[in-house]
Order: sequence, then structure tokens, then C-alpha cells
Amino acid sequence: MANGEISFEKLENMPTDEARKYIMSLNGVGRKVADCFLLFGMAKYDAFPVDTWMKKAKDHYDIKNYGAHFGEFAGIAQQYIFYYARSQKI
Repeated sequence: MANGEISFEKLENMPTDEARKYIMSLNGVGRKVADCFLLFGMAKYDAFPVDTWMKKAKDHYDIKNYGAHFGEFAGIAQQYIFYYARSQKI
């Protein structure tokens, strides 16, 4: 970021899938971190970070396709599912 390798302006105008690939081009950035950055840092509400808690919730609630199941506000749904899964120790 500091050396201008990644442009916030470009990211802002990209569809989420394209922005995710752009962020993941950075060394060491995988899908989860890219989705967290897009959701929390760029307000791309369709980004759906998947971690251990989400994998457990997927099996428990029979969620078929993570974010696609919830549409354009999948990231908001992810936060509710994450909180509930952790607090209930699913």
C-alpha cells in the first residue's frame, strides 16, 4: 500500500470479485483477509469472510454457498452468523 502498488480508488470502483483478486495479488493475502478488508475497509457488503466459525455454521445451518446465499448484503449476514456461532459455541 505504501509504495502505491494497490490503489484505493481502483478498488472502490471494482466489482467485489475483481477487487478480491486485486487484493489477493499481494504476497501473503488470502481469501479470508481479502474479504475482511473488502467488507470492513471498503464497505463491499457482498464480501463474505470465511473462517473456522463460518465453516462450522455452514454445516450446522446447512448453508449451501456461503455468501451467494445472502446476496448483496452477505457480509452483514456473515457478522450475525459469526457472532451467533461463536456465542453458542456451535
